[in-house]
Parts: sequence; structure tokens; C-alpha cells
Amino acid sequence: MVTPVIEPLAALVVNVSRTGVRLLLERPVAHGTALKLEWEDDTLFGSVVYCEGIEARYAIGLKLEQPLPDTQLARLIATGIWSDPGAA
Repeated sequence: MVTPVIEPLAALVVNVSRTGVRLLLERPVAHGTALKLEWEDDTLFGSVVYCEGIEARYAIGLKLEQPLPDTQLARLIATGIWSDPGAA
């Protein structure tokens, strides 16, 4: 059973695009759950569109409320905020 998230969770950002983020978490998160993603000077809001178990972790697809502007996306890519996209 998956429960709503109300506390902060550590996550590994695996991939990011203009409209979504793929995360790896230690616990499942229910489809439709609203999440706030914070790192460095960025805060993104979105909702979970999928959650699938991968070994001892969970891959979460987060659809962003607002598409990222090209400049913000380029900055996030340049900072290398995620691991190897092939890892998940």
C-alpha cells in the first residue's frame, strides 16, 4: 500500500526534461501525489504519474506543473544534477 507523502524524502534525480523529472526514491509514492522538488536554487512542483519498483528502490515519474524554460533546463543540465540516465 502506498501512503501520501507529507515529509521530506531524499531522491536521486535520474533525468530531467522540460515537462518532467524521473526520480529514484527509497519508498513508493502514490500516483497523483503532488510533490515539491527542491535543490540548490530551484523549486519545481509536479504530480506523480508513475511509480515502479526497481530492485530496492522506486522510480517515480513526476509531471511538472509548468514546463521548464529553456534557460532553466539548460542550467540544470549543465550542473549535472542527475546520474547516468541509463542507470534506471
